[in-house]
Amino acid sequence: MVQDHVQTDEFQLSQEFLAEMLAVQRPTISEVAAEMRREELITYTYGRVRVINRAAPEKAACECYAVTRAHFDRLRG
Repeated sequence: MVQDHVQTDEFQLSQEFLAEMLAVQRPTISEVAAEMRREELITYTYGRVRVINRAAPEKAACECYAVTRAHFDRLRG
């Protein structure tokens, strides 16, 4: 969703901020980010995320992503 809004493959996003947004503990974010790096979906260093393969996590996401994206698209007009 962040990539949708910033419209670039690379952006700043700290693990602490992401944990707060998702209401999880920071170690959970570290584990997920590490897994996404192993699967070559993202690179992540010092608060900078670069999306390498957007299609895979988008495909794995629940229907919530599509619903939320459609909502934001309607708001943008």
